[in-house]
Amino acid sequence: KFLRQYTAERTRYLRYVQFIPTLPKANGDRDWDDGCREKSNELLEKDEIFTRQIGSLFRTLKCLEDRVGIENIREKLQLTIFTPRRPVKDDPCRHLVCVCWRVHLLHPEMLPRLSSIHTLKFQDATDFAPSNRMYIFDDSIFHHVPSKLDLRVLIDLASKIMSLKQLECRFLTYFSGMHSTDETARHYMQDWAGPHRDTRHDFARLLDSITLPSLRRIDLNFHTRGDQFGDQREILPNLILPRQYDPFSTSLRVLSYQLETMVLQVTADQTIFWPADGTTPHWPHLKYLDVFFRAHSPSGEWYFQGPRGEGSNTSPGYEITQAHYEPMEANAIDRFYDREWHFDRELVETVPQFRIVPVNKTLRPLLVAFAKAANNMPSLRRALLRTGLEFYP
Repeated sequence: KFLRQYTAERTRYLRYVQFIPTLPKANGDRDWDDGCREKSNELLEKDEIFTRQIGSLFRTLKCLEDRVGIENIREKLQLTIFTPRRPVKDDPCRHLVCVCWRVHLLHPEMLPRLSSIHTLKFQDATDFAPSNRMYIFDDSIFHHVPSKLDLRVLIDLASKIMSLKQLECRFLTYFSGMHSTDETARHYMQDWAGPHRDTRHDFARLLDSITLPSLRRIDLNFHTRGDQFGDQREILPNLILPRQYDPFSTSLRVLSYQLETMVLQVTADQTIFWPADGTTPHWPHLKYLDVFFRAHSPSGEWYFQGPRGEGSNTSPGYEITQAHYEPMEANAIDRFYDREWHFDRELVETVPQFRIVPVNKTLRPLLVAFAKAANNMPSLRRALLRTGLEFYP
């Protein structure tokens, strides 16, 4: 239908393409004793469906380029890809709504290369269709639930766009679930540390192996405001191990060498600005830099403490093990919380927020790295390093 509609004449008016991957309806009618966690074969099925849909999208755009002639459409399109969504029956088990396993793109090397796109955007599916909007299928009420996308998908697809100038993402489903005082809500909504760590490391590993020579601007928002204001009494996971410094931060810094604009909302350490080996980097083209960092390092150490020194003895977080991956089978903990799952409290509540005073041993290296980096940006016009702090003791 898309190719029939956009003939050579109509293609002149085509500027924006939006794509919304849709996964099959979640099975909300499982036997309670069997558990409602997604199994490994179901996760693989989601990956395969997403892969087929992205493949169809890229082949369609490639066919359009070939049909109208690349000279007539080169670098004219902005492509927006929403995170995958799936219909879930109204009032389901929360395990079917708050799934932290990422959806992956399989075999990205099979995708065709495109020349018609200048901007690639990834956006949360709730921006298109709020998850509380109801739909009717087969006389049952459903609502769409967004899935979390593996971060390396950004780089996999960006590498297939020959003249990409701008890369953006707005992922608002990457909440930790720790901004609630309701223990049951925290159980269901937590972003398990294992998949969280893995998607950061996979992103960095891929970015280390490829280049995006035409890219000039990135605007990457990996966190919601609610994710910023979690329970500051919590012991956090160490997302760096087995590395000494954060590979995710390091990969973003290396990418920034070629950029003119970099806007980030990110969990980062000082290597986002300055390499751990002490070599002197250079940013010849960077004009605009805006980094919003969370109040803690990826190592799990806090950048801030309470006004009377509460939490000043910050140290690296706990080591991530196999126990920090979402289970795929029924277990005793699930059965305990399943009896309480109709929790009646707000999912986002006022939780202890007291870290408003810098911890010098952790924050100072980040600030020094920022200052040193800015001194090596000869084209810099504006630089902003910021975070968000609130006080609800």
